[in-house]
Amino acid sequence: MIDIATVSTAVSSVKTAMDIVKMLNESTNSFNEAEVKLKLANLLNSLADTNLQLSEIRMQLIECKEKNTELKKKILIRENQEKQNNIFSISR
Repeated sequence: MIDIATVSTAVSSVKTAMDIVKMLNESTNSFNEAEVKLKLANLLNSLADTNLQLSEIRMQLIECKEKNTELKKKILIRENQEKQNNIFSISR
């Protein structure tokens, strides 16, 4: 199942990245080169965290789809067995 904390972390990382970009865009003249490099490093870190979290979400979604397919197959098998049992009991 998809963990709400994983999704929340990914969303938070995206928000952090957007905030850093906005701040850099609004005040590039007031930053010195070291500050810009630090902010860009923070941005890259936030984007890397987001990428990791989204990869985890993607894997969880794949697992859920596989489980869903498996359960649907089991339901079909059970329904077919019940139909066969009904046909057998009627023909007796």
